[in-house]
Amino acid sequence: MRHNRSFTVMLPDDLADLVDKKVASGEFSDESAVLTEGLRQLAGRDSETEDWIRREVVPTIKAHDPSRVIPMQDVRRRIEAHMDLREQSAHDL
Repeated sequence: MRHNRSFTVMLPDDLADLVDKKVASGEFSDESAVLTEGLRQLAGRDSETEDWIRREVVPTIKAHDPSRVIPMQDVRRRIEAHMDLREQSAHDL
């Protein structure tokens, strides 16, 4: 059997109005049911995010080869050299 705990919650007016509308529409039996569903949705989203991090982000980080990193100064120099070359080529036309 699931045990329930009581909380006092302060909500901004717009969220309190949304809770009232959900109950008034009959979609939820009471305010607790609205908040319970919202928290379940949040927990599900958090779980999906954590799964994505484990499945996608961690392997990508582990596969990263730091020896292939190009310092930002070199990147800027390469971009500037490329842009200078393009500008010079455009003037030669």
